[in-house]
Amino acid sequence: MKIMLDQPKIESTLRDLPPNSQAIFTKILGTIQEALSYVITTTLLVRVIMVAAATIICKLRKPYSILYKIKRL
Repeated sequence: MKIMLDQPKIESTLRDLPPNSQAIFTKILGTIQEALSYVITTTLLVRVIMVAAATIICKLRKPYSILYKIKRL
């Protein structure tokens, strides 16, 4: 994973590869970056939806739950 963030290392690795492997290496890196981007975006979106749903549920629930009744006694 460190290599994905180290641009000089990527460039040196790309230069060290034979010409026919350079295209494959570039394609693999692009695919990995797209996959990581998708995973991060999807995870963030799911978390936002879950927090929004939890907030709505908390706002709509009745305050007269068992804990509320016990607390008042």
